[in-house]
Amino acid sequence: MYQNRQSITRSISGAIILLGLVLIFSFGHFSLPIFFVALAFATFIGALGRPNLRSIYGSMVGFFWMLILALFFLTHSWLWFLVGAIMSVVLGSLIRPILAVLLGIGLFRVLTNRQSQPPYPPPQQPYPPYQPPPYQPYQQGYQPPEMYQEGEDHYYYPSYSSESEMPQAQYPQEMPPPE
Repeated sequence: MYQNRQSITRSISGAIILLGLVLIFSFGHFSLPIFFVALAFATFIGALGRPNLRSIYGSMVGFFWMLILALFFLTHSWLWFLVGAIMSVVLGSLIRPILAVLLGIGLFRVLTNRQSQPPYPPPQQPYPPYQPPPYQPYQQGYQPPEMYQEGEDHYYYPSYSSESEMPQAQYPQEMPPPE
């Protein structure tokens, strides 16, 4: 849908430029005011095809500057550039409210074809509260498992009836100091 809308606005922008060129040469000479007015509208309409609010804002600034250039070539007065500079300062300081208005009127949702989404639904089944396992007294100490598995083979741990049968680690004796 985005590509379709962008191609439509590009086509309309191109048609405006061509219409402006036809109007310019229909007067017998090249008329810069008509050219800049056509360029201003083509710039603004071309940006409406993009789902980016900053792009639309930038095209608004470009639209006003193209109109300032058209007014300058129409009147030959440099004061229009002062008006354009003041207008740029005002538009620059109002960028957040302008973008908020564009969002508020739903322009961004229309341009991106987004539907308003409901808030996240609550989970279907709430998780049950955590219940710790029942307390088991520690009376016999650690009881190792009787059997372990390596791959497909099962092995039993050796059982010792007394401590004297258990293997003991051999610790080295203290060496005499070197001379």
